[in-house]
Amino acid sequence: MHRVDESHTQGKKDGFGIGLSMAQYIIKQFKGKITAKYTNGKLNFIVTLKEVGK
Repeated sequence: MHRVDESHTQGKKDGFGIGLSMAQYIIKQFKGKITAKYTNGKLNFIVTLKEVGK
């Protein structure tokens, strides 16, 4: 039986869903990091990756 998380089913299209988890997983595979910063009413995600091959 599948239970729906009602906090995510209010008919809105906003939110992060599984996309943020997927992004975090991919970034970790490349030895990077992802952080979030909330400023002036906007949520920003900062992705940092190591430079390779120089």
